[in-house]
Amino acid sequence: MGRATFDNFQDKFLTIEFPTVVEPFPWDVTRDGEDITFTLGAGEDEKSEVHKTTDVRKFLLENFNWNGIVHFMHLLSDKNDDFTYTRPTDLKGIPADDDILIIPDEATEAIIYEQAKYAIETTYADAPADNIDKILKYVDGKAKTGFSSDTLETTYDDLIKESDNSEMSYNGTSFSMPDLSTVSDKELYDFLKNLSQSRYGLWSEENNVTNFVSIRRVLDTSKSKYNDTLFLAWKESGSAKVAQYIGSTEPGKLGDSGNGQLLPQTTTVLLGVHKSITSGKSTPGGRTRNAYRKANGGANHYFLKGDTSMNVHYGHPDINVIPQGYGIHNNSTAKGYNNDEIEAYLLVVRVYNILTKWGIGKNESISCYKNLENNTKTLSVSNVLGEKEVDKKVNIVRDTDDVVKTIMYSTYKSYVSKNYKVTGKKATDAIRKDRANKLLMNYHNRANDGAPRDCYSGYELKDLLEELKQDRIFKSIVETQLEYESNLKKVDAQPGGGTIKKIEKTQEQKKKDKEKFDEITKEAKDDYKVLSELFNKWNGNTILSNEKETFNGNQISLLEYFKKHIKSNEQDFNPNSVQDVDNSGGKGIDKKVGGWSQGCQIILGGHNFYQFLNNLTQFIEDSSQERWYYTIVDSENITSTSSNNTDSNNNSNSLNE
Repeated sequence: MGRATFDNFQDKFLTIEFPTVVEPFPWDVTRDGEDITFTLGAGEDEKSEVHKTTDVRKFLLENFNWNGIVHFMHLLSDKNDDFTYTRPTDLKGIPADDDILIIPDEATEAIIYEQAKYAIETTYADAPADNIDKILKYVDGKAKTGFSSDTLETTYDDLIKESDNSEMSYNGTSFSMPDLSTVSDKELYDFLKNLSQSRYGLWSEENNVTNFVSIRRVLDTSKSKYNDTLFLAWKESGSAKVAQYIGSTEPGKLGDSGNGQLLPQTTTVLLGVHKSITSGKSTPGGRTRNAYRKANGGANHYFLKGDTSMNVHYGHPDINVIPQGYGIHNNSTAKGYNNDEIEAYLLVVRVYNILTKWGIGKNESISCYKNLENNTKTLSVSNVLGEKEVDKKVNIVRDTDDVVKTIMYSTYKSYVSKNYKVTGKKATDAIRKDRANKLLMNYHNRANDGAPRDCYSGYELKDLLEELKQDRIFKSIVETQLEYESNLKKVDAQPGGGTIKKIEKTQEQKKKDKEKFDEITKEAKDDYKVLSELFNKWNGNTILSNEKETFNGNQISLLEYFKKHIKSNEQDFNPNSVQDVDNSGGKGIDKKVGGWSQGCQIILGGHNFYQFLNNLTQFIEDSSQERWYYTIVDSENITSTSSNNTDSNNNSNSLNE
């Protein structure tokens, strides 16, 4: 092999081509406090733009529901090496504080960074230096449709919807649906927390902060009914508490021309009012914001920014007066409210919660407040008053002199004359004779006069009827009905089957009646004390103290109106009317929702709703919670643990924190 000469080496060396070294296009994203600075270019070509963390965050808050934001955060965390997302569980329902926990400053910086990276390395990769102004315009912090597809590699719709999510594990732990009829509060709390979080929802484990979840059951397409369960869950001194309510999360009008609907998701609930279609009054309730919904009369789904008009309110209340909302009105929580406004709103809720518990009938003469007051005192029956038969009566008096109910002798005589007369029917007359004998012996037993048990054995029915018409028997029957009875509606001097059953009770049964009566009396005294304190605050509230209502053409104070004229049925619905219990213990009532809902979230019954709203707001005075994270889940997507392992519609890696 020959040796190369210098000339040959020089010729060959000079013909070697070295690769051109391309300097990377200079750009950077930095954050200092609320300022996110995006800088690109070098030397005289260098330009920069400052974005605010608050603006980037605000855009997300206005264009996504909460599950969309949380899902967004997880995918962004997977994409960006400098941002790691941990979903907060120390939320307090205070927007200024929670917003930063849910969308941290680091996330807003990562959004600007990823927008810049995509613009420089993809959109304008061929000549970034020649497109500096276009890149600056592209990087705007508004991360929605394009950002979802380009950076997060999903779609905007897939982020905000949860309709197909059947995940039954969270953070590496599987869970399953418990039996709602037997589950403990702790077990149910944990299930609802896992269910919400597996749907990219938000959950607070802080004491005195209330979480809100509903399970929507399969809808009967012929009509909507009250077969959904709405839950409130919270911790009190570290102990888990859960309350369940029968309601409907479905629209009342179905079909092609039907109402809209809130779809499965986690959205916002604020305090506000709901305008009643029937009365035109604005009643206390909840307002939903920034929600994914179904369009009216169609299958189109879309995100509705701001107030949705799909409220949280009651259905079929059995109250004579539709409650008026005071203090907070539509969207006022978005603008802020002063102390008297929130106090007025809460006072109305607290007062209605107590009053509707003590109603005995919306068409009765006794108001809720009067019945509550009656139950706090010792009641007795006066002697028979009046000389003439038409004037004879007994009074039920409180503390010896305050008459709470009057029963006329003529009413009693008319009843026994009709129901204890001789009919000529052997079986009927035998029953009447036996009952009449028991009513008469009841008098002697109460009087303890030593009358023998068979003292009426030789009497015919017509003779027993004459005995029943005596004043002393009239009074003893009223006394018997009043004994251990908290509902004066049942004290009517009409001794039918209920009175006979009361007479026939054993001493053990009477002992239980007394214990129950004592419990009711204690509850009444406790409620009356709380109500008195609420009314004291009422008088000091600048909004409520000045409000007037019209009654019988006269203007009276709102407080007097509440005390004297608010009436409701003892129960909004009979628990025995629960006709539908699913295999998870969820209860339903076959009652048509109809016009009560145009896509709203309905609690069945007035008292049940105000109990719900009272529990929703129970800690506001201490916690200042003003926003609730509401998760809606379709029951058909709550699958067993075994099946969800093979049929998951979510990226479980994004859920593990």
